[in-house]
Amino acid sequence: MKLLLVDDSEIIRNKIKELLQDIEGLEIIDFASDGLEGVEKFWRYRPQIVILDIKMPKLDGMQVLKNIKTDEFPLSIIILTNYSNDYIRDVCLDNGADYFFDKTTEFEKVYDTCKMLVEKNNPPTSA
Repeated sequence: MKLLLVDDSEIIRNKIKELLQDIEGLEIIDFASDGLEGVEKFWRYRPQIVILDIKMPKLDGMQVLKNIKTDEFPLSIIILTNYSNDYIRDVCLDNGADYFFDKTTEFEKVYDTCKMLVEKNNPPTSA
């Protein structure tokens, strides 16, 4: 599965890359450091998973979410942000995000979620 990571923090991008590197069947195809670049790369690569921050330059995560949510192909959107109050969570989920995690307290859940999505996409074959 192809994954696009959209976050303006290089430190976070590197931490996520390191976190997810051993998930077999998952390919981090590219990074975007702002929302506009994220939308452009999304439509260029058409990944199955997008990890998206909320507060970014040019377009914020909410605007990106509205520009990439599609029924054209399977897509899972994971919001990973420091802005994790209930209102923001509800708005993101109502606008098409599939998962919403707080960077401070739920960072590791990104690994479990990506692993689950890859396994769901590639079920084991029986011998």
